Amino acid sequence: VGVFVGLILLLFVVLLIALLTNGSGGGSDSNSDPQCYVATMVYGSTESPEVLTLRRFRDQYLKPYKLGRLFIDWYYKNSPSFVSRHQSNSVLTSTIKTVLDILVRVINRF
Repeated sequence: VGVFVGLILLLFVVLLIALLTNGSGGGSDSNSDPQCYVATMVYGSTESPEVLTLRRFRDQYLKPYKLGRLFIDWYYKNSPSFVSRHQSNSVLTSTIKTVLDILVRVINRF
């Protein structure tokens, strides 16, 4: 049940980014860049415990699967431009943080 909730929350964040990026790419190429752009925007540091948890989730549960790798590629293509456009939007940042906080709690249960 926890993994299901986590995946639903992840899907919500993905859809939110997709809607707000309008399909415009740009930014890092593929998953060679280890940054978690949106989480870093929300938590303020690439080394915050929450960002490290989300990276661990990416590496352990997304990277091993083709669909996960496709998501990672999409994320690194779109998230830098998303962050550059929306980092000063405190309402959006707060909303994403609420969702990511729940996702991090679910991930940390495992």
